[in-house]
Amino acid sequence: MKDERITPKVLLVDDDPAIREVVACVLRMEGCSVVEAHSGRSALALLANVPEIRLIVSDFQMADGDGVWLFKNLRALGNSVPFILITGSSMWTDAQAAELGIHRWYPKPFTGPMLADFVQSVRSFVRN
Repeated sequence: MKDERITPKVLLVDDDPAIREVVACVLRMEGCSVVEAHSGRSALALLANVPEIRLIVSDFQMADGDGVWLFKNLRALGNSVPFILITGSSMWTDAQAAELGIHRWYPKPFTGPMLADFVQSVRSFVRN
């Protein structure tokens, strides 16, 4: 049985500080502890020191290791933490996400319904 008093840790990866601030606020409102990284490479290094991450939320397009690069490297290292991708790219599709094994993806900017769905996804990943 899980101890519900444990605050789930979420790794948030985005090179845009404003996006990180907004998404971190949403995650904290959901009761998560947020660890932030500004690139895929910095996230990979951070994960070596913070093994109790329950969910990763990552931007797609970043200069120093994008979200797909991060996802593939984590899987190659045997890390199976649920992964949500957020992207401003209009070229991303459900089929691409499914082919890679990415759990969920969301376009930026978030609309109200998308934000509600994002929150529901976070809840399901960190509470299970």
